[in-house]
Amino acid sequence: MKQLINVKKSESGESVVSARELYVKLGYTDRQFSRWAKKHIVANPYAIEGRDWVGFDTYVEGNYVTDYVLTVDFSKKLCMISKTVVGEKIRNYFLEVERIAQKATAPQISEAKLRELEDKINRLDAHTITSEVKEFSIAGYARLCNKRIYGHEAMKLGKSAAKMCKELDLPVGTIYDTRFGKVNIYPEEVLKQVFEDFFKLPRF
Repeated sequence: MKQLINVKKSESGESVVSARELYVKLGYTDRQFSRWAKKHIVANPYAIEGRDWVGFDTYVEGNYVTDYVLTVDFSKKLCMISKTVVGEKIRNYFLEVERIAQKATAPQISEAKLRELEDKINRLDAHTITSEVKEFSIAGYARLCNKRIYGHEAMKLGKSAAKMCKELDLPVGTIYDTRFGKVNIYPEEVLKQVFEDFFKLPRF
């Protein structure tokens, strides 16, 4: 990104700019800075000293001159009232600097955290088609395990789960699924075994 104006960090970590540098970048005449600063900064009824700006003396070419530290928000307002093309470019530049700074300081999510969040989302999604205990429909358990299955495969898995439940004398429940209507639900331990057996075999 091309740097239009130098944005520095204050001791408090706030982004600030020099009023003199902003004045020059806006294309104003150098000799009129004091008059411009008095009107638009010092005497500005909408700008508060200590919040929007702070004056200080600086040594330039053998002389002490007055400059002002401006907040980025206040600088944007000065760019807007300049009514120049350059002023609009600088204002947009400030917005881009802030966007990049916010992105850089945003907390980074690790891959492990993303996997943890994804697992929670999958469990919540699966829960919408399960009972309150650890029983899942075939589609719900497939979603929970991140397994993609087709309709005929779901039927095959359902038959295997029902058969195992019968052998273990475990009940087969039902629940309403908004996509498929009334569907069977099976204990998690049964589905775990059925899915493991199913995915050991070639599918196509």
